[in-house]
Amino acid sequence: MDTPTLYPNTNAVFSPDDKYVITGASATAKSGRGKLLFLQKNDLEVVKMLEVGATPVRVFWHSKINQVSHVMPFFAVADGVADGV
Repeated sequence: MDTPTLYPNTNAVFSPDDKYVITGASATAKSGRGKLLFLQKNDLEVVKMLEVGATPVRVFWHSKINQVSHVMPFFAVADGVADGV
């Protein structure tokens, strides 16, 4: 399975029930959208793919509320204003 990523610190986490793995995949074009990939743990088959606004770098799956969140990269420019990639 080809899962492109632009960031070496992109992570993958297990679901609270230990059945799935979730990770982020980079956009394939400069203005494209990133993806959250939900994979079966046993064979890494993609069972769900969600497009997100930018490349997800860090993903979290909260076990108590069963909610997934992700962090996208940010950078600061010379004028000190933070902006999303």
